[in-house]
Amino acid sequence: MSLPTDPGAEPEPSGPQGPEPLWVRLAGLGVACLGALVVAVLGAFLTPFRIGSILIPLSLLFVVAGLTVVIRFAHAVTDHVGLSLVPGALWLVVSLVLSSRTTEGDLVLIQQNWVATVYMLVGSVTVGVLAFRMIVPRR
Repeated sequence: MSLPTDPGAEPEPSGPQGPEPLWVRLAGLGVACLGALVVAVLGAFLTPFRIGSILIPLSLLFVVAGLTVVIRFAHAVTDHVGLSLVPGALWLVVSLVLSSRTTEGDLVLIQQNWVATVYMLVGSVTVGVLAFRMIVPRR
């Protein structure tokens, strides 16, 4: 048995009603920052990846795809350009820390490795291009 519906009644909208609560935005930003941390650490450790004696630039693809996903996710969750660039800045800080020697002499991003140098360049350019695309509105 079905209930009669009022033909003049408007259906309720099924989409989002307004901005997300603050805690959802901050939780999403936290997830995006965790993703940026994973991209930075995993990408840095993939720079010396070799098959035989040939360097394979797997980390370059990983950093472009990872940063694009993380920054776009942060923008979708926070709906704020400045907050969506926080994961990119975190990636840059972590990558710079990984490229400097510790007191014991350990170094993750080796300067004599061309993949590590291009990794830093490609990641920085990716963050810059994504920032430009978010700041400058489309026509």
